[in-house]
Amino acid sequence: AEFVAGSIAQRVQPGGLLIASVPAHQWLFTSHDQALGHYRRHTHATLRALLAPSFTVVQQGSLFLSLVPPRAAQRLLERVRPPREAPSVVHSGWNHGPMLTRAVGGVLDADARLGLAAARRRLPFAGLSVWAVCRREHE
Repeated sequence: AEFVAGSIAQRVQPGGLLIASVPAHQWLFTSHDQALGHYRRHTHATLRALLAPSFTVVQQGSLFLSLVPPRAAQRLLERVRPPREAPSVVHSGWNHGPMLTRAVGGVLDADARLGLAAARRRLPFAGLSVWAVCRREHE
């Protein structure tokens, strides 16, 4: 909350908008999060609390709904057999050809559309990330 009130809020004009996205659901925390430098995962409520009192949430939703089952499976596997070494993440390691890239892109596009439709209807679907569009409070 101090980081939001200090560093972030100072960069957004009063009345201005901020889009925030954070990893969701602590029960999905895995070695992948550690490799990415994440310390925790949030819920819609904890994200709202983190943003207050500097910001008012205008709309919230989830991203990557379709990836919850594979991440839950990874979490279960890591509980049964913890990783031997810290994982490394290669951010530019995707090299699976144009056809598979288009297919994965199509799935993620459909996933994003579903997440946005759920957010508009205020349906509480879980995703790997939670996001919020918020307005900076006037001082």
